[in-house]
Formats: sequence, C-alpha cells, structure tokens
Amino acid sequence: MAKWEWDKKLKRYRETDTGRIIGQRRMVKLRDVYNESVADEVAGLADKLGTGDLTVQQWTIAMRDRIKKTFSDQYVLARGGRNSMTQRDWGRVGRMVKDQYHFLQGFARDVADGKMSVKQVAARAKMYMDSSTQAFERGKESSYGIPTLPEYPADGSQDCLSNCKCTWSIRETETAWEATWVLDAAAEHCDTCIDNAAKWAPLVIEKSEARNISEVENILHTKDNHHHEHAHK
Repeated sequence: MAKWEWDKKLKRYRETDTGRIIGQRRMVKLRDVYNESVADEVAGLADKLGTGDLTVQQWTIAMRDRIKKTFSDQYVLARGGRNSMTQRDWGRVGRMVKDQYHFLQGFARDVADGKMSVKQVAARAKMYMDSSTQAFERGKESSYGIPTLPEYPADGSQDCLSNCKCTWSIRETETAWEATWVLDAAAEHCDTCIDNAAKWAPLVIEKSEARNISEVENILHTKDNHHHEHAHK
C-alpha cells in the first residue's frame, strides 16, 4: 500500500512515491468504506452479546472503545493526520464522543431490559458507526481553518440521520471559503439533504468575518478548559 503525506497548502494527501494527489472524492469513499468495516465489527459484538460471550457491561465498554476510536480515526483522517491535530481538534473529537456516550447509555439500558433482538442491536450499533461521518466532515473543515459550518452530514440534523452519505466539498480562495453540500450520486436522499444541496451551492464564508467567529470560539474554548481544570483541583 502506497504511503501518503499531507500537503498543508493543498489540504490533500499525496502518495510519497508517485506524488499523486488524493482527491476529495476518493477520501469520501474511504470515509464510507471505513464505516462499513467498523459496522461489521459492532455486529460481531452484538453476536457475542446474543451468545452470552459478552455481558451487557462488557458489550457497553467495547462499544465505548469502538465509538472513541472510530470518531477519532475519521476526524484525524480528514484533518491531515495526527501531526496536524491541535488541542482544539482533540477537544472537538472529545465532545462528539461524549455525546455518543450519552446516547449509548440509553441504548445499553434497552439492551439490558431485553427490549432488542441481536439483529436490532447490530442495526442500532451500526448507526453509531455511521454517525462518525460527521467527525470526518468536521476534520475536513478544520483542515481549511473554517471556524464552523451550519451542519455536518450524519450529525443528526438531517431527516436521514446517521444514514447521510453527503459531503462538504470545500474550495478556498484568498478571501473566502466556498463550501458546497454534495449529494452522493449512488444514494437516496432525504428532503433535508436535497434542500441543503440547493441552498449551499456554494455557501460562501468570508475570511474576514470568519476570523471574528474564530476569536470568539477560542475565547469560549479557553474558558471551558479553565473551568474543567478548576473543577478537578
């Protein structure tokens, strides 16, 4: 397998041997293939739960580990590798993972109460893996230095929820970023995604305005960290 390196200027990976640039379309394909592979893993966990090889507690711990790794891997992949990650990036990953842990608590209660079959557990667990698409898209956004986008594929804002296969295609100019919501040609799309593709074609974010937003975000992030540190003293 060819080795890749991150090109900070182009916001793309390139093959070290050939110098060939890895395009956004191929990256999105890798995003989705990765989700499919981890969905198979959590289906295996559901099978072990059904056979009694895992207790509900053991299954919950395994799911937490898989959620953390999947969200981290997807974000890092789009961000440009671990060497590109900043404290802010890890904080964003941590908040997403924390949200998923909260949802997982209710999921685990339903499992413990015997409300779900093995097949239903596997299907619902897959949704957690699919929702990591949002981590990939947030990582991509961060690689361009955009403070925030209105929403992200599979973040729960769309009617299709974690099944969303859309992506943000980003183009940078000297003065702005142009972010286009792109529909997957091979997938069925909900009304939300169709509307997004129509209204954000593209969404233009002026860098002068974004810098002000970024300053506010940095202030809030610093305050959050200070509060967190103070609470643990």
